[in-house]
Amino acid sequence: AYKSSSSPNHYYLFKLHPSKIQTRCSKKLSGRPKPLGFLKAQTDLDIAFSCSSSKMETAMEVYNDVEMTTPPIKRRKKKSKVWEHFTIGVTEPGCRRAFCKGCNQSFAYSSGTKWGLEGKLFSVAFNHPTSKTAVENIRSLLCVRNPGVLDGQLVIGNCVARTFSGLAKDALEKGKDVIKKIRDSVKHVKTSESHEERFVELKEQLQVPSDKVLCLDDKTQWNTTYNMLVAASELKEVFSCLDTADPDFKQPPSAEDWRLVESLCTFLKPLYEAASTLQSSGNPSAVTFFHEVWKTQSDLSRAIAGEDPYVAGLAKTMKEKVDKYWRECSLVLAMAVVMDPRFKMKLVEFSFSKIFGEDAGKNIKTVDDGIHELFNEYMALPEPLKPASEADGLSDFDNYILETTGQNLKSELDQYLDETLLPRVQEFDVLDWWKQNKLKYPTLCKMARDILSISVSAAAFDYVFDMEPREMDEYKTSLRPETVEALICAREWLLESDASSQQMSSAVVNAEA
Repeated sequence: AYKSSSSPNHYYLFKLHPSKIQTRCSKKLSGRPKPLGFLKAQTDLDIAFSCSSSKMETAMEVYNDVEMTTPPIKRRKKKSKVWEHFTIGVTEPGCRRAFCKGCNQSFAYSSGTKWGLEGKLFSVAFNHPTSKTAVENIRSLLCVRNPGVLDGQLVIGNCVARTFSGLAKDALEKGKDVIKKIRDSVKHVKTSESHEERFVELKEQLQVPSDKVLCLDDKTQWNTTYNMLVAASELKEVFSCLDTADPDFKQPPSAEDWRLVESLCTFLKPLYEAASTLQSSGNPSAVTFFHEVWKTQSDLSRAIAGEDPYVAGLAKTMKEKVDKYWRECSLVLAMAVVMDPRFKMKLVEFSFSKIFGEDAGKNIKTVDDGIHELFNEYMALPEPLKPASEADGLSDFDNYILETTGQNLKSELDQYLDETLLPRVQEFDVLDWWKQNKLKYPTLCKMARDILSISVSAAAFDYVFDMEPREMDEYKTSLRPETVEALICAREWLLESDASSQQMSSAVVNAEA
């Protein structure tokens, strides 16, 4: 059930059904309503959408359901009581909007099953690996329905969570023999209270300073294996002497085994830290993962050039996947960096010179041409009509300023790129910066909003560290397009409602403090 954050007098209730998801209007409920299971189902859809509109708010026309009996009775449509709280108005020819009677907030209105997502899709991140043929087929289809987004170059993107999981899987597969030894040693300690007591006593005698707690890993979640290896590595002195205090412990890992464990942890640590940002309370942007992918690629290049053959072989296998991800997603990530006033093209030029060497110039030009081409597409979009009340009668003065100062010789994008970089401060909200500068860069602000909102991961919060992507069941793959659109729009509403509630709670706490 979803309670409108702006009007306390109406709710939406979503019900899961074996063959469809239905919507019903609920009566006024006491207390705070909770979302039902449909939201969890939506998070498993394995596709993350980024839409070019600032808010995907859509008023639903819902229908009461008539249960099917034998023989089947034709469903009748009946307008929900939800509409008692809305009025429908025509804002411009061919455009109707629903206005809430409680707060007068307007929503995109559509009768029937049209939700208004057509033409607004900006990018897609896939949770499952797709073949080149499949990607091109999907790209061409989406380009037809969503024209003008760099011919589909930004439409297809790999999920960064799956990329990091693939790299971790390669590392764990390379070290599976030594990992089994460590797992067996940890299992020996954790599966018996007497064994664990002896282990703790020996740790105290040896005065090992580590505060890590041993725990067995879940083989389906690679972060648990990493945490097990880190804890065991810090307690390796205890394991090396455990056979003297525990006669049941027969084969402690050797010094070479511990060296390999440390090498594995060296590779897994940056992947673990990068993937953990996807589970943070904030919403990591493509700018964040430009740094992470670039750093990972640089680290792997140095490891390949090292003297250790085991490390070099592992790094070479992992770098192939990083290079593939970089080839497919570097344009999107680089464009996001350009839209950050702390970096712009300077960080792209610096990082590409490190990554591509002699070919850096060609790749930098690709990004520069792409960002200008996309800006020209945004400039070609029709401007919304301004109300007559906003006119101040100084349009001739604006033309005079442009003619006398020569400001029309440079586009918004070129003016933005020529300005000095902002200082790199820790707490910097790039979207808020663009909001504050939307009058100075009206067109570029819209483009930045869309690029910076691109989702870099399609993995749900709980599935970031999965070794294998979760398969969609038969029910989810049979959902109708309009049902998927309904889920996406409803999820946006619920997330926005939760964010508003959290902000309100924080404000109350701060006020009381």
